[in-house]
Amino acid sequence: MKWLWIIVLVGLALPAAVPRKIHRSKPTPRLYGDSVSVELIRTSNSKVRQKIVDTHNYFRTQVEPPAANMLVMKWHSGLAKAAQRWADRCLGLVHDNATGLYLDGFGQSGQNIFISTGRTLWNFPIRMWYMEYKDFKYGPNTTNELLEIGHYTQVVWATTHLVGCGVSHCTSGEGPLGKDFYMYVCNYAPSGNYRGRLGLPYVAGKPCSMCKDHCTRGKLCTNACYHVDLWSNCAELVRTFDSWVCETDSKEGRERRKFCGATCNCKDKIYYHHGDETEGNVLSSGLSVDGGQDKRDNMEMDGGMK
Repeated sequence: MKWLWIIVLVGLALPAAVPRKIHRSKPTPRLYGDSVSVELIRTSNSKVRQKIVDTHNYFRTQVEPPAANMLVMKWHSGLAKAAQRWADRCLGLVHDNATGLYLDGFGQSGQNIFISTGRTLWNFPIRMWYMEYKDFKYGPNTTNELLEIGHYTQVVWATTHLVGCGVSHCTSGEGPLGKDFYMYVCNYAPSGNYRGRLGLPYVAGKPCSMCKDHCTRGKLCTNACYHVDLWSNCAELVRTFDSWVCETDSKEGRERRKFCGATCNCKDKIYYHHGDETEGNVLSSGLSVDGGQDKRDNMEMDGGMK
């Protein structure tokens, strides 16, 4: 039986990567290596794009406790273009910089990275990101380490509703394990993973209870906001100076409104409210999968697809 080795490395907001954990998994994914055609992982294939979106949305319905405000995810071509561009760089478990992650209208996007020495279908890396739920504790006063649960929280961040992904075959032989590898990248907007809020990626409650008239699949909200607040104190400003912040009668007013886009434009929609976070949003970590072996300490986990 073939063993699958998973090495978890962490990328910080600026390009950097350090070893974190090693996992050994048996069996390998149901389809792995040459049994997966390139066409089945290319995001230029509309069926692949839909599978990526569906897999994200499936896991977003599985959170415990259930989410009252979990938005349905949709594909975004701009995020996909940026993710593909970064995957083509073949830098392994290193994140794109703030400029590369910037998405017009949303600011900096989030990013998850997964690398594998063999081709695997997209549902496997997404599942591996989600499996960090085992180390996650929900609540305002919980201790959650970004290095341990950053993929999971980005996948299930309630107000993130756009995703775009790309994959590249990297043949320089300079991957983390000194081998050729496949680099899978997904970018997300609006981004999640605000450090002061890692324990609260969504509001716990009856599914769709915060969007009763805008619900799909019985668990996912459809009333997404396509704006973000770039100022952290927009809600306070609007309460005090609503006509000044959100007015559109002058060029200066329209410019100000851009910085409080969500607060000014999305009163009946779901979006991220700034306030309690102690630091800005940060990128998720990266995952590496190797079909060979590694002599370092390991722990066994199920990496196959059920």
